Amino acid sequence: MIEIEHKTSNLEFIDYIEFWVGNSKAFIKSYLEPLNFHVIGYFNNPINSRVQYLLFNRDPSTSDYQRIRIFDNSILDKRSDYQFIIVTSSISPSDTEFQTKHQLHGDFIQNIAFYCTDIQKVYQKAVYSDSTIAIMSPSIKTFGASNSVEMAQIQSPFPDVIHTFVKRDLRVHFHNPLNLFPEFLPVSQLGNAFASHPLSPSQDGASLQGVEESPSNRNTCALDHVACCVLMDQIPNYTQWYFDKLGFRLMYDQNAHSDSEENEFVLNQNYYVIDKSDFKFTKTENVGLKMAVLSNQGTNYETSQVPPIIIVISEGIKEGRGQIEQYLKFNGGAGIQHLAFNTPDIFQSVNYAVNHKFEFVQVPDSYYKSLSNRTELEHILPTLTPQCVQNMQKYKILIDSDQNNKKGYIQQIFSKYLCDKPTIFFELIQRSSALGFGKGNIIALFESIEKENEMKNKK
Repeated sequence: MIEIEHKTSNLEFIDYIEFWVGNSKAFIKSYLEPLNFHVIGYFNNPINSRVQYLLFNRDPSTSDYQRIRIFDNSILDKRSDYQFIIVTSSISPSDTEFQTKHQLHGDFIQNIAFYCTDIQKVYQKAVYSDSTIAIMSPSIKTFGASNSVEMAQIQSPFPDVIHTFVKRDLRVHFHNPLNLFPEFLPVSQLGNAFASHPLSPSQDGASLQGVEESPSNRNTCALDHVACCVLMDQIPNYTQWYFDKLGFRLMYDQNAHSDSEENEFVLNQNYYVIDKSDFKFTKTENVGLKMAVLSNQGTNYETSQVPPIIIVISEGIKEGRGQIEQYLKFNGGAGIQHLAFNTPDIFQSVNYAVNHKFEFVQVPDSYYKSLSNRTELEHILPTLTPQCVQNMQKYKILIDSDQNNKKGYIQQIFSKYLCDKPTIFFELIQRSSALGFGKGNIIALFESIEKENEMKNKK
């Protein structure tokens, strides 16, 4: 009998994210290659006529890729910034499961896979009080005589989104990231479909002023957080689900040992509320949101160490007309709205993406003109060089302070919607001793756009 531990999470990190899309090749070339993700493998599933591409955020042709090592016969260094993505399409009109879900959601995130060292324990805990969420009990698939992958799956609280648990035992491998996914074949067998990698910024487009170019700095790193949207008043239900099933807690200071605070909403630490009173200039009614932050382990507010897994859950307000309500309408209900990727140099990452036709939200100039008026930035702006501020405006990058560290700040940028449906998008984020999620940016950006629209209407 497996002992069920209800107050801890045995999940290590997000192993991979899986998209279901209508056209894999177009999705990859338009949205993932510009973020420096590269196809390293593919798999044709003969059972349901689906094709899958495996992407990794390192270029296989570089020396950086050649230096990658597999640890404990199972993982890349979990403290690293590596990230895998799987993109799946169906090539059969009779694949009713895929076609029905894709027709409802459009391109969407269908699977968040977690790596864990004890799948039996994780799975039993998840289904302990609700066996109806079970999709696939733990099973081991062998590859050759020495390699095996153990997997299990459950239904997440989001419709049509699943959670996969993964554990590997690879006794024979060649320190190649593709070896972690033995069912995938090398991309070289696809011919020229993904043979040519995007050009470097020096070959295509303008270079950044005052920033030393480096291929490694252009890398999009591992996921910073996964952001979800739910119906109004549903945040407590979702946070409780992740607490009960997976051991995720509302983000807390690991130095605080009180059990009573273990899964408690703490305003401006793991729970944020934005309402009309936060907006100084906006005339728009029915604006606001609530946001809760979950993690698989505690954080340290002194070192600003970010947990390996962060899930942000947001809900709108009554009769709201914001992006959350818009997402819920066009997605057909709750789901995963965007993925935020960390980056060591947001200027180089954005420069690389823009030069490869990736589109970001255009922030009005009034946002940057009003930076000095934001009291939360009074300790941050003096530390930035004039060139940094200039590059921020040039590449439309946002900045916000950290609630728990006056010297900490984040820089972030959001992509435009990836599809015709206004549902999923990406975020790039660079953290400088900060754990926040841009509450100040939500307010400042909204008001800047409204000011810009007012000026246009006066002309």
